[in-house]
Amino acid sequence: MDGIHWKSTSCGFVPTANSRARQRCGWSDPGIDIPLEEFMAKRCEICDKGPVVGRTVSHAHNVGPRRFEPNLQTVRALVKGATKRMRVCTRCLRSGKVTKAA
Repeated sequence: MDGIHWKSTSCGFVPTANSRARQRCGWSDPGIDIPLEEFMAKRCEICDKGPVVGRTVSHAHNVGPRRFEPNLQTVRALVKGATKRMRVCTRCLRSGKVTKAA
């Protein structure tokens, strides 16, 4: 099973500290000092718009779940006089809430 060693905890089975899966997934225990990997949320940094769940309905009325993702773009923007990379939705870009860096 890909060299994964599992241990039982109060919250279920998690990989142990010496497994590659724990380091890959960024899981950490309070007693073990493994840094969590940073992940990028699908959320606009200006207006905080995020994913919304809904249902897709076909012409035959077959219903299934789906997610509506915001249209995020990575832009270099001016923040307090400094250039910073941000993930911003296209509505914030279009409305001028973000000043793009040259």
